[in-house]
Amino acid sequence: MKHLICLKIAILFCGNLIFSQVGLEFHPNKQFYLKGNSALTGNSILSIDAQNPYHDTTEINDSFSLVYVDIDQDSTTFSSSSADLFIEKNAKITYAALYWSATYPFEFGNKEKSSRETLYEGKGGRAQNINEVLLKTPASSTYIPITGEIIFDSYKQDRFQSNSPYVCSADITNIIQESNQSGTFTVANIKASQGHIAGGSSGGWLLYVIYESENESLRYFTTYNGLVGVESEPVTIHFKDFKTPETDTIKANLTIATLDGDPRIKSDYCGILDSDTQTFTILKSNDREENNFFNSGIDLQTNSSRTPNSKNTLGYDLVKIDIPNENNSILKPSSTETAIQLSTKVDRFYPFFIAFQTEISSDYYESKQGPLIASITTTTTNTFNPNSSENNLSKTEEVIKKSSDIPEKTKLEIDKKVNSLTRVSVPELEKGFYLVTNVFKNKVHTTNWMTFLNEKGYNTNYYINPENNWYYVYIKKDTDPYYIFLEKEKLSEKEYFKGLWVAKINY
Repeated sequence: MKHLICLKIAILFCGNLIFSQVGLEFHPNKQFYLKGNSALTGNSILSIDAQNPYHDTTEINDSFSLVYVDIDQDSTTFSSSSADLFIEKNAKITYAALYWSATYPFEFGNKEKSSRETLYEGKGGRAQNINEVLLKTPASSTYIPITGEIIFDSYKQDRFQSNSPYVCSADITNIIQESNQSGTFTVANIKASQGHIAGGSSGGWLLYVIYESENESLRYFTTYNGLVGVESEPVTIHFKDFKTPETDTIKANLTIATLDGDPRIKSDYCGILDSDTQTFTILKSNDREENNFFNSGIDLQTNSSRTPNSKNTLGYDLVKIDIPNENNSILKPSSTETAIQLSTKVDRFYPFFIAFQTEISSDYYESKQGPLIASITTTTTNTFNPNSSENNLSKTEEVIKKSSDIPEKTKLEIDKKVNSLTRVSVPELEKGFYLVTNVFKNKVHTTNWMTFLNEKGYNTNYYINPENNWYYVYIKKDTDPYYIFLEKEKLSEKEYFKGLWVAKINY
């Protein structure tokens, strides 16, 4: 069956239509403390031509009709692009994640303009398997099927009706460990809208790798994922759980991937917090102006090649940038937190992946290496009331008996985390610290997620935040914050517990 979607956007006096687009808020995904570094590569999947690079930056991106990039000469793929990744020789791969994201309201869009309005007509049913792609590594001559996790899909949500961005990811650590070499990576069959859509279509992929090496400094790495529309209100993301060295110049950098950047529309910014002034220092580089940071380009801090090697990646931004820290002006010695702020005055963009890394003190590194002590007993319950504001759904509940022998350094770090938590008020909910696994807007998705965790053997509950009426699914609650934060650290290693966080309720 052919699907037809028509969207009318009135353009009056060249005004901009600004909507408050929430999406999925960013939450911590992974954390690592090791002697090592990170490597990054990626490419776009849409362009003016299927194989030739595109470099012009004089036109607004949404004026173009886009097609899939397809460079692999393989008739079984409909889209493909490649990029080189350089990994230090003799490095030990610790973590590797593949992310892909695109705007995808329909298969193909047409645009018609008149003096007062622009009409977008979408044709073609949207594929369901947006989380399935193909990957070719330097060690493989054929594609490897990858089935990832759908982190967020805005399809059929009113606020994202015109462009329907989505983001998926897959932990491919084992694949990269087996390859363990630099070279060309190709990703194929990422879905996106071709032709015209409101605001312009965009899409791309990235491969982010963390590795251990004796040639590198002690570092802290954290990754965040989500998908938010940055428009009228800035988005601030906080980084914690580290401590910088007490001496020497501290080196740190930031990785960000976004959709819908544009080289011709300025006034979008990325700032890093200055702890002294409590203001944000605007970042810039040779390729990114401070008032046009998200300019539809890829900057990887290496001379790695891409195919196609477009200067204008038509809405897809991937950047790794050093934080300017001469004389430790931004990140001070013994710093334990910082933040970035993404903002715009005119344009709109969608960040979906953020990674932060910094050098850390040896004492702090040692404090993160101690084993956690726990014993496990098992009980069985199974109840669920779809009409209740707090629910329980479980086959096997793991009850962790806490060890009183928690290192003092660990307690101090947890105390800092507790003090930084925002208090949440939920009437009739028991006071405590809640280990939250996910948040949903409707009860159907909530029930599905709880059932999934139940099948994994977890005791699941949810509460409704009265401020937004969303459903927050949690697996642990306690008045002892040490217990909850130690549980969070242990469980965060599991793939399906990406974005685990602690809620401080009714304090």
